[in-house]
Amino acid sequence: EEKSDWLGFAGTNPKLQKFDGYFAAVSIASSAPVLRDEQGNIIPPSERFAGQAPLYRGDSFCVKFEGLQRIHVA
Repeated sequence: EEKSDWLGFAGTNPKLQKFDGYFAAVSIASSAPVLRDEQGNIIPPSERFAGQAPLYRGDSFCVKFEGLQRIHVA
């Protein structure tokens, strides 16, 4: 879904028009065994990367990365 937001971006800058590119969707989430949202409700593990749990400096994180997707300019 986010990839579609970048399609056509090269057309906004003449220096980028001749280059293909790549899109990398990267998400991070706290690696705490139990996650809670701002209201204190438990967030199920299946929704760990939904963006509901706050991130705190000093905590360890899980990273979700599913590879690069090529974006064709032409």
